[in-house]
Amino acid sequence: MCGAHLLIRGELEQWFVPEGMTADVRISELEAGGEMIVQWMDGEEHMDNEGYIIKVVENKRLATGEETDEGELHLMYEFQDADDGTEVVITQEFSGPVPDGAAEGWASMLDTLEEVLASS
Repeated sequence: MCGAHLLIRGELEQWFVPEGMTADVRISELEAGGEMIVQWMDGEEHMDNEGYIIKVVENKRLATGEETDEGELHLMYEFQDADDGTEVVITQEFSGPVPDGAAEGWASMLDTLEEVLASS
């Protein structure tokens, strides 16, 4: 299954969140045109992202998009079998400047993903 099960709502909430925060992930339908809303919370502060599903290749790939004030953001999540588990490739394409803290947030999420994959 390549770890693509990590794209379902309950699994995303386990890893798709920077350290010290919690996430609420809502996906209307895991298919092209579906809506994807992520709310990250840290105590009283929260950040909302509303996007959409561009493409789903079952057990392999998910592409999402989001309109922002700075431009269009596209994310591609790819899962591939590897000799020692699952290889995960996340590609972020953004027409505007990379938001402050984005690199640290992704690093934290990928560390959490590694922990989730190691325990599954």
